[in-house]
Amino acid sequence: MKKKYRFYNYLMGLIMLQFGATGQSLLSEGFIGNPGTPVYKQNYWQSFSGKNPGNIKIIKKSLLSEYLGLKFLVGHSAILEPGDEIISKSLSKSIYGDGAEVYVSFLLKLDSLEENQNMLISLGTGSADTSLHVGRLFLKKDGAGFNVGIAKSTNNPTYLTARRLEYHTTYFILYRYKFNSKSNNDDEVALSVNESPLDKTFVPDLVVKSGEKDIGEAINTLYLRASGSKLFVDNLNVSDKYTDGIPGAYPYQRYFLPDYI
Repeated sequence: MKKKYRFYNYLMGLIMLQFGATGQSLLSEGFIGNPGTPVYKQNYWQSFSGKNPGNIKIIKKSLLSEYLGLKFLVGHSAILEPGDEIISKSLSKSIYGDGAEVYVSFLLKLDSLEENQNMLISLGTGSADTSLHVGRLFLKKDGAGFNVGIAKSTNNPTYLTARRLEYHTTYFILYRYKFNSKSNNDDEVALSVNESPLDKTFVPDLVVKSGEKDIGEAINTLYLRASGSKLFVDNLNVSDKYTDGIPGAYPYQRYFLPDYI
């Protein structure tokens, strides 16, 4: 029943996308390429840390197929294997200013966590100074499952502990970094798990709005990090708006592309 509901939501979302969405996609990554190829060698990604550049690779596996329960879909995703590696990709434009927003979405499937806490994704300026990374998304062990958490600019995330996620299950993760003002350290980051594309406004499960340092600069880069876990990421997108119920970041914007046929 859940899979039928998901399919209905995504079908309606696809229709709405065609007739009303105005959000701009700043990054859209379906990890199309030859299986086994390091992601940093594809589609303008770069090895940011330079430590283990082969730990994030393309694999022939469609998380969208698993999420929607549609076995006929084929495609690719990225596999992140244990080991310290960061890759980065520039956004199509920089985002900054009071009220500006950055939405990041992706499909996530986790096989294992070998460390208690792992940062998976962050946003930044492209600088080698990692202290400028904001909108940080983390994973943490929680009994037989795991939690997703967010932090604005530190390595001390707040976790969505009310919802334990399961290994070997695909989830749709959506989070937002919002610039509230340029001087008051009041920017915020918000997280949603399996949000419905029929929601006309962003409905977060968790919001962090603390005194942590704001970035104070334009966001123009996304970072993807492999650490102590084995997981899969697919349909990674970044958008600057959530409009007509559809952020440009939703994974069905690639739903009927050749990668899935």
